[in-house]
Amino acid sequence: MNQTSFVSGRVRQSRGVTRVSLRCRLTVVLACALSSSIGIMAQVPGLTGDWNVNASANWTSASWTGLQAGTNYPSGVSAVADVVQDINGTRTLTLDVPVTLGTLRLGDTNATNAFLIGVTGGNALTFDNGGAGAILDHTVGNTVSGGPSKNPSGSDRIDAPVILNDDLTIYAQQNIEFRGPWTGNGNDITLSSTGRATWNALGTAPASSILSGINTLNILNGDVRFNGTPGVANSDLIGATTINLGDGWATTGGSGFRVFPRLILIDMETTQAATLNINGGWFRSDLGTLVPMNGDGMDIWSGAINFYGAANTNIFEVNDAGTPEVHYVSGVIGGTGGFSKTDTGTLNLLAANPILGDIYVQRGGVNGAGLTGKGSLTLSGPNGALTDVGTLVVSRDGLILLQNGVDANSDRVADDAALLMRGAGRFRLQGNGGVAVTETIGAVTLENGTGEFSIDLNDATPQATSLTVASITRQAGAVGQVVLLDNVAGGLGSTAKFFVADGGATMSLFGGGGANGSTTMTIAQGLTGGVNNLADHFITFDSATPN
Repeated sequence: MNQTSFVSGRVRQSRGVTRVSLRCRLTVVLACALSSSIGIMAQVPGLTGDWNVNASANWTSASWTGLQAGTNYPSGVSAVADVVQDINGTRTLTLDVPVTLGTLRLGDTNATNAFLIGVTGGNALTFDNGGAGAILDHTVGNTVSGGPSKNPSGSDRIDAPVILNDDLTIYAQQNIEFRGPWTGNGNDITLSSTGRATWNALGTAPASSILSGINTLNILNGDVRFNGTPGVANSDLIGATTINLGDGWATTGGSGFRVFPRLILIDMETTQAATLNINGGWFRSDLGTLVPMNGDGMDIWSGAINFYGAANTNIFEVNDAGTPEVHYVSGVIGGTGGFSKTDTGTLNLLAANPILGDIYVQRGGVNGAGLTGKGSLTLSGPNGALTDVGTLVVSRDGLILLQNGVDANSDRVADDAALLMRGAGRFRLQGNGGVAVTETIGAVTLENGTGEFSIDLNDATPQATSLTVASITRQAGAVGQVVLLDNVAGGLGSTAKFFVADGGATMSLFGGGGANGSTTMTIAQGLTGGVNNLADHFITFDSATPN
């Protein structure tokens, strides 16, 4: 048999077996290996990078300057990425690889055009600063975290999923929107600037944008807004153990300008379970289309809600255009502070609430609609009560409703709670069809305008229903009305009764103290009464059986 071999480019044959030199083959293999290694080296992540093009591109594209030697794009624990550039249109940076950053600085230089961070495949943006706390800097200038000066657009978005391996502080001086899911891994998020951060569950990202696995969400400045999915119950849970809304400071961290921190829920048709602490903050709930509870609303919060600080520094806004909906709260409301209930929806409290501060109540229903049935602030169910409240201040068509039509409770308000009535403030006690209802509150002050006390008896089988106040003080020009909301002649003073515990000591009384029906009955100055909301009768006062 012949044998052939290749030696220095020549072929040599010998008997039996054909032999081939490996010299050329090795050369080819080494060349391929070298080419492959060069390709790999072209995609080396590093700890710094400055996006330097006015264009959209993948994260790993050759669009970065300011790189570490031998690297091609920023990614890694404590890495810093400056996505700051003067752009003349919306520019999309697509995460074609998993990206990890300690600091992300994001924005245009003149607030005219938006950056969008998108994603392909299963990639995500991870924040990890090695335990030092990660930063998302969306502020004007460069005073927060250094780097290039920027002036971001309020339309910047991050559509990529976000993973937290570290606590994250978001400085959103300009508005920024998130449309991908966030996984917290037990870390905290702190909002500490004057703009708005929005988690939008209705975005175009592959998965709904909502938080999960967050330990504490701190909203110390600006707005945090969650846009839910209308018509889909319990699909938009804010996955945080604790939410701190405001820190009671006049300025964030003791320095700098502060915007009233707000937590805004839009179409979040989900019962939130986090503990919510409000200390100089504004909480707004705006329901969508579902009304699974009593056919008129839903339970918006089952976790504890605690208020700290004065009532006029804490806002609880329930807002719905058109027909007012009921925002039920089954969680216990406590704390040493108070709050102001505002806007047109009904806030209905179902728990026995030991809040210690004052509560201001304003408005109730669009243009006053729904006042009779729903109230501005309603206490209902077997337990709904304000057991330790200091002062209730009701004004501007506000209505405090003690709702006993289904579940009777004769101690819904603390017996010593003061009531201050301004403008067209109203206080209503609803009776029951099976048992008597009695309610006792503290001193009443009619400060200005016309304040109304009303009793609403059961229409079918009215039971004895009485409201006792400790005293009534009327300031100059103020008027009080005592109204029976049922067309029952003589009902006010028999089935429905209104008592003043101090015997009228703080009131202006005129007359001889004669018995009912006499011409010398005592008249309470500044108080009128009647039925069917027609409060056009003098209120008479009988010290033995006052009404």
